[in-house]
Amino acid sequence: MKTLIVGSGGREHALAYWFAKFGHEVIGVPGNPGINDIGKVYPCSPLDFDGVRQIAEKEKVNVILPGPEEPLVKGIKDKLGKDFFVYGPFSKEAYLEGSKAFAKEFMTDSGVPTAGYAVFDNPEKAHKHLNERKMPCVVKASGLAAGKGSIVCRTENEAHDAVKKIMEQRVFGEAGDIVVIEDFLRGVECSIIALVAGDEYVMLLPSQDHKPIYDNDEGPNTGGMGAYAPLPFVNNELLEKIENEIIKRTVRGFVRKNFDFQGAVYAGLMITKEGPFVLEYNVRFGDPETQPLIYLLNTDPELIIEKTKEFKLGSIELNWKNGYALCVVLSSGGYPGEYEKGKEIKGLEQIVDTDNIYVFHAGTRKENNRIFTNGGRVLGVTAYGNTLKQAKSRAYEGVQKISFENMHYRKDIGEKGFKSLEELI
Repeated sequence: MKTLIVGSGGREHALAYWFAKFGHEVIGVPGNPGINDIGKVYPCSPLDFDGVRQIAEKEKVNVILPGPEEPLVKGIKDKLGKDFFVYGPFSKEAYLEGSKAFAKEFMTDSGVPTAGYAVFDNPEKAHKHLNERKMPCVVKASGLAAGKGSIVCRTENEAHDAVKKIMEQRVFGEAGDIVVIEDFLRGVECSIIALVAGDEYVMLLPSQDHKPIYDNDEGPNTGGMGAYAPLPFVNNELLEKIENEIIKRTVRGFVRKNFDFQGAVYAGLMITKEGPFVLEYNVRFGDPETQPLIYLLNTDPELIIEKTKEFKLGSIELNWKNGYALCVVLSSGGYPGEYEKGKEIKGLEQIVDTDNIYVFHAGTRKENNRIFTNGGRVLGVTAYGNTLKQAKSRAYEGVQKISFENMHYRKDIGEKGFKSLEELI
């Protein structure tokens, strides 16, 4: 199988690694140095759909797999889906991620548990609502904001500041035309990715992202500073509840809306004392959750693609490596705010995949056989272990071998996995 993977981040490198591991050819658009090591890359924007088409035609690819949300929301499948199999949703289906307001309405209509909320397209009305509601709350830009548009507000002043930032100062641009203000849920986060084909689905292992930039979940949200899978505190009973109350209802909601959904659905959950609630949907593989999940997945992606095309995905059972995988993201100093690019990365050659550790490239570029930083999230150091402790230890041993100026990373990735659910919620 020949696969064209659209995007340039760590998730896209992980997907390329997965296909290459099973002997499939990989094309990256625009790709990154990590993808280039295992396939071929073309310097084309993910939003240049005509350019993507030309590359797909030239390379005679079997499938186009968009990694990031923007090409999906802007209609890459609508544009290319008649000529190629695009693994992902049409734009009307991707609106589930493109509009948090639409997603909340969908959850309510589908009986999917989610936090109470209100939607505003006018800052004055949003401020008035804040004067009358209890704190804490969460203020979210409804549109796409690269994982940074959700602001947890402990006090009324913080909430007013968040509305000003999103709707008046427009720090997220048009993504802040509408805000969703919702109840704050106390609990522990969990990511569930389901591969969907019409009314059939198969669930990946539960994983956990670490959104805030600093240890102990402090500081502003990022696109994700690390992840691990599976989650020791998610037992079979809880997983069954998540499947029945969230994934099944979500897929039934797709059918009710006449979606012919073919792709990955990501449900970002908060597990509370009252049960699991959906915080958000994504309509693609998560980043960085995909990195540890792919490192554990032993099923040939060609099987998933073929069964998805036939809308017979429910007939397969995924094959997982026993044990755990953990990914630590190395970021540029200053991220998710302003940061500098072009810092030389050293030590990558010391890490070899055969040692149960692999480095996924996210924001890098190659010049004269040297690798430099080229983004906020730079690398994802991912390791496997028989236990979570072993996976974590190996990942951080790998981190110690890598260096670049102003390199930043969290030192507590996976720590919640050592606690019971009762301790966490």
